[in-house]
Amino acid sequence: MQNEYGSGAFGDFAPIGADGRPILDYPFSWSWGPRMEGQAYTNWLGQPDTYSAHGNPYEQFYQNGYSASNSVAFEGQSEKGSFRMSITDENRRGIIEDNTLSKQTINIRGKSNLTEKFSIDGKMTYLTSKVKNRPGLAEDGANTALQLSLMPRDIRLSDVENNTVDANGQEIKWNLDNTFNNPYWSQNNVKNIDEKDRFQGIVSANWDVAHNFTITAKSGMDYIVYDYTNYAARGSQYQSNGLGNYGHDSGKSRVWNSDVLATYNTNISDVRMTLSLGSSYRDEYSSYVNISGNDAKVDNLYRISNYKNSYSSEGISEKGVYSFYGLGQFSYRGFLYFDATLRNDNSSALPKENNSYWYHSENMSLLFSKLFGIESNTFNKGKLRGSFAVVGNDTSPYRTQAVYNVDQTVTLPYTVGSIPSSLPSFDLRPETSESWEVGTELGFFDNRLQLDFTYYETKTKDQIMAVPISGGSGYSSKVVNAGVISSKGYEFQLNSVPIVTDNFEWNLGFNFTKSNSIVESLNEGLESITLNSLNAVSVEARPGEEFGSIYGYDFLRDNFGRKLITDDGVAQKGERIKLGSITPDWYGGITTRLKYKNFSVSALISIQEGGEFYSYGRAYRMFFGTDARSLEGRETGVIVDGINENTGFVNETPTMAMLNQYSNIFTNEIATDQILDASNVKFKELILTYYFPTSLVKNSFIQSGSISAIGRNLFFFHNAAGDIDPEAGYSSDPTGAALEHSSLPSTRSYGLNLKINF
Repeated sequence: MQNEYGSGAFGDFAPIGADGRPILDYPFSWSWGPRMEGQAYTNWLGQPDTYSAHGNPYEQFYQNGYSASNSVAFEGQSEKGSFRMSITDENRRGIIEDNTLSKQTINIRGKSNLTEKFSIDGKMTYLTSKVKNRPGLAEDGANTALQLSLMPRDIRLSDVENNTVDANGQEIKWNLDNTFNNPYWSQNNVKNIDEKDRFQGIVSANWDVAHNFTITAKSGMDYIVYDYTNYAARGSQYQSNGLGNYGHDSGKSRVWNSDVLATYNTNISDVRMTLSLGSSYRDEYSSYVNISGNDAKVDNLYRISNYKNSYSSEGISEKGVYSFYGLGQFSYRGFLYFDATLRNDNSSALPKENNSYWYHSENMSLLFSKLFGIESNTFNKGKLRGSFAVVGNDTSPYRTQAVYNVDQTVTLPYTVGSIPSSLPSFDLRPETSESWEVGTELGFFDNRLQLDFTYYETKTKDQIMAVPISGGSGYSSKVVNAGVISSKGYEFQLNSVPIVTDNFEWNLGFNFTKSNSIVESLNEGLESITLNSLNAVSVEARPGEEFGSIYGYDFLRDNFGRKLITDDGVAQKGERIKLGSITPDWYGGITTRLKYKNFSVSALISIQEGGEFYSYGRAYRMFFGTDARSLEGRETGVIVDGINENTGFVNETPTMAMLNQYSNIFTNEIATDQILDASNVKFKELILTYYFPTSLVKNSFIQSGSISAIGRNLFFFHNAAGDIDPEAGYSSDPTGAALEHSSLPSTRSYGLNLKINF
């Protein structure tokens, strides 16, 4: 953030309105006013004030968060069975006031040997959580990070906090833009509550039918119930034009898996075999009821009956998949291993003629150090491995049938129906992914040096996606088998123990991954598929290019790549081109652990080289004038690097810094300067642990214990993007890391962990 220029435009203050307050409409609500030198002026409240900066608003607005987690576990076992139970209570407070999490988890596991040949095993997990006031993100008017980053640098945050509502109950803010909120008004009046209960349970029975022959049956369920409420008070134009709003979404989902597996083990000479046949059925069901309303009748009463306009929707979803499969495992003399599987799935989500699909896998490994008898203290282990697999996949239900929606109407005397936004596909095929890999594992010096290397290739065909189509069809997208994507890469891991003595041990590890995905082809008629977008920038899949290419408008350039500048000294909008890719050149990490007597210290460093992302948050800050990079040319003007489009000579005509940023980012939507390098080296974790000595606990009820000091996300050794965390993605979508928009500040955490075994 810059601290040299405050509110205003063209180097001047905003005009004063009839009410004595500055008219902070665009562009005068930006930070392109005069240099702040402590001069007298009229502030945004219409009060005489001193024109100066007031510190970092992030540090003033956000608070320190905390988390506390307590767990207790009980376990016991005997010849007849075993039992374990654990209970965890977790509470967190975020960096925004009233953002809290409360979560409780109960795990129970039990096994009983009812007879010598029959046993049962069961596991249950129950989780209940309540999250209050998840923060607004991206372009949400309640995104406090967006509001604070654009607030003129002369505005005192305490004035914003103390002036949120006027005498008529309307929101007070420093600008006239109704797409923004006062951050304190948002904090006090925009709320949400997210409650979730989840039950996971599985029961299995194992029957030793005869010598080397067993039958295992399992049945398990994952059941989720959720309830989400959000509401906003009256008084803000961003919230339903000042009327306030309310939403209540509730629903449940259930996934039930049941399978039976028969297994036969035998030895033929030096060959050991395990053969299995099985069948399974997966039943999926979900339902929801969503209600919403606006125009509150009574203030501060958040029930749907309190809203003049209300809307509702309800739906269910069902899917079933039944499968048959076989498995075989073979080993020869403890050095040659071969596994194979064959599976057939039948899915109700696919058309009848395509709903049955097969896939298989084969894996082989050779422990060549044992085969050739070359194991020694110097060379402990040598292993080669290879595999090939074909995996099929279906889709979500109701994407292959044309249906109508019955719309909710209030004023019309007849029923209104509508079609969904996505056109179904009546001949949809299952996705198919073929992959193979080879690798090796090597161990040296009593396994104090271990190497693991893998090379792999994958090709995915008939990916099921909803792709955009012309609005003239009545639909916005169509479900298709989109194309073919291939991936290849390699992974390398090294683990070592450079030093080990009676009292000291040092472990050091390194991992390296390089992967690349190429779009080989798309469905006929498709030139590209938009995977995600923000402003005029999109993440796309295009034939012959990397998956996740970032496209946007560049500057207008000549054949030599030079910008073509107008006679007024302004750059121009050029073609839409590839500006970057979400795929890094490589990524890896370094781990280390040093242990001396009862003390240990461990650390983790993550590394990413290459890859790009688009920062719309920085673009906003640049043309609003709050970013430190916007200081260039404030007094003298900016001479844009390039050539005059008419003369061909180097441009020497200055243009106003404010107009340069506004023209490039807002008017022309040029994204080139906001495509940032995602390369970084981050200190991810540091843990210092003290293990209680045996002499300290031997005469007590404590068997063992330790206490640890933990730090996570500590700092960047290197961050090519500067003040933006490359992991601060725009959404949880797989391509979300390519788009950033005014993210909440990244946080580092410090904590203590006490562990005691009784």
